[in-house]
Amino acid sequence: MRTLVSLAAVAMLLTAIPAGADPVPVSEPCTQDQVDAADFVVKTDGLTDTVPTPTAMSPYPLGLGGEPDPLGFQEAATDVYTILVDVNPDHVAATPSVRIDWEHTGDIDMDIYKNGALVEGSHNFNPLDGNGEQATAGKVKHCETFEVHIRNYISTPGDIDLTVSLASLRTS
Repeated sequence: MRTLVSLAAVAMLLTAIPAGADPVPVSEPCTQDQVDAADFVVKTDGLTDTVPTPTAMSPYPLGLGGEPDPLGFQEAATDVYTILVDVNPDHVAATPSVRIDWEHTGDIDMDIYKNGALVEGSHNFNPLDGNGEQATAGKVKHCETFEVHIRNYISTPGDIDLTVSLASLRTS
């Protein structure tokens, strides 16, 4: 008897959605307040934008700085961008991958934070490794934010191309 009831319930659910109808979203759209609070909103088609090089120059030539940073020099040479993930209401999470590239001379580092905790960083020695850094933000929920910290370790002025792509879209 239980099996018949279960099969009947499944049959009712399958017939409740008309053929060709849009599926019911699994989450709500992001609010305007969430969108307004972010520097960038990344959707399923990704995001590519240009940001200025952090204006403060790092006082650590030749790698003489490091952690901890009691005088706040690294903080002064870092720009922070808040990115809102709006995967769409049919998904609940994604794995954002962040890449920065630039053409000018210099060494720029990138860290990704979520809820105040470091998720991943990319600290190549750019004069040797090329002008780019890449890291992932881990699993980020729909309408959740993460921060990209771009630090001008030592660089000439110029713009940075910021690219965010979403992978591993999840519906559960």
